[in-house]
Formats: sequence, C-alpha cells, structure tokens
Amino acid sequence: MQYNTCVSRMMELTNALYKYDNDIEEKNTKFMKDCVKDLMIIMSPFAPHFCEEMWERSGYSYSIFNQEWPKVDEDALILDTIEIAIQLNGRIKTKMNISSSLSKEEIKELVLSDNEVKELIGNKRIIKTIVVPDRLVNIVIK
Repeated sequence: MQYNTCVSRMMELTNALYKYDNDIEEKNTKFMKDCVKDLMIIMSPFAPHFCEEMWERSGYSYSIFNQEWPKVDEDALILDTIEIAIQLNGRIKTKMNISSSLSKEEIKELVLSDNEVKELIGNKRIIKTIVVPDRLVNIVIK
C-alpha cells in the first residue's frame, strides 16, 4: 500500500501493453481495450482528472468513478514456465527456463543433463546438488 509501488506496477502494466502492441502482429483488440480500460480505472485515484477525461474520450459512460474495480483472475497468474538460476559453488553461472510443474528430482535431472551445465562442470566431481524449487539449483563441485 505504498505510493511508489503502485506507480511502479502501473508502469509495468503500461510497458507490457506497449510491448504487446509493438511485438505481436495479430493483436487481440478486445484484450487491449479491456487492459487499457482496467489501467484507466486503476490510475483514477492517482490522476483523477486525466483518467476522467480519457474515460470520456474513450466513449465510456458518465464517470470512471462509478465503475467497479477490476477483478483478479488467480488462474491467469499461474506461470507455465519459470526461469531458475544455475549456480556452481554459490555463484550464478547461467539461467534456464523450465516447466513450473517439475518436482525437485526432475529439476535436478534436467539441469544436470543440460549441455551448458555439463560444460561448466567439466571433469570436476559433483559433491552436492541443492534444488530450491522455483528459484535456483546450486551444484557444489570440487
């Protein structure tokens, strides 16, 4: 509930919308309109006059302040893939994108079978492998 955090998150959403607009060839215009509409509603407590004007110019009814606050779709927040750091002796050497549904053992197998990781380990002996799900894999070598 801090002002700077709120502004930062709104900027992240704005930047994501710019990226979507620039990078995607076949845009979903309904999705874009819904996102911009939600962004205007979220911004309205911080910039009430600007948002009210943009609301009216966008063709929506009387006041932005009569609108319902956007709802969060919890299912949309679940990531299919995550980026994890790969450490050798506590120092980050590379990163990997993996499925978020993998178990600790599956993550360990996937990382140790990766060619880049094999190259980093070389002919050194693996002492211990520490897997922190959704974060990192630390390989202790000697």
